[in-house]
Amino acid sequence: VTGGVWLRPFQGFQLGFNYRQSMDLSFRLPSQIGFGESFSLGLDLGGRVLYSPHQLALGVSYQWAKPAITVSAQVDYALWSHAPDPSPRIGVDIQGTLPEGFGLGESLDVSTKRSPVDLGLKDTWIPRVGVEWSALDWLELRAGYFYRPSPLPLATGVNNYLDNAVHGFSAGTTFEFLDPFQINPNPVRLSMAGQ
Repeated sequence: VTGGVWLRPFQGFQLGFNYRQSMDLSFRLPSQIGFGESFSLGLDLGGRVLYSPHQLALGVSYQWAKPAITVSAQVDYALWSHAPDPSPRIGVDIQGTLPEGFGLGESLDVSTKRSPVDLGLKDTWIPRVGVEWSALDWLELRAGYFYRPSPLPLATGVNNYLDNAVHGFSAGTTFEFLDPFQINPNPVRLSMAGQ
């Protein structure tokens, strides 16, 4: 679920708010390998991965006519404290007359279907700023910055999930190709950007 509101209360000023629901990929891959009644192996693999948290975002921008500059700012609130444990769940069940005959019925079984690990994640604020300048009729220049703190606490226990804070810088430009003979009804534009 995604939703938002966009307002233009007066000329040049824009205000926006949006919400994006969390997403993840839940999977389960059960399989059974059998060799008649003498031996069978049950394997159950599952988990929740690729989690993206609930996010709230508030952004504003203002555009000046002269000089032709647009400045924008946004802050995101990411609810990482609701993240599930990403550890895989593995179950191995060995059955059959052969392991039972040796008295190994359940002693070879493996299971990680335990209580989920509390990751101790904290919610984060992510500020973003950007500027765009229409330097010429055929040239636009852009630059931006954001800071994303890590939601993970300092690793002091048995489990260690890696993540780091991010300082992101970006730059971009748009060229509009000249059409001196007025052949094209619409201008041809080329945009390039990097982060």
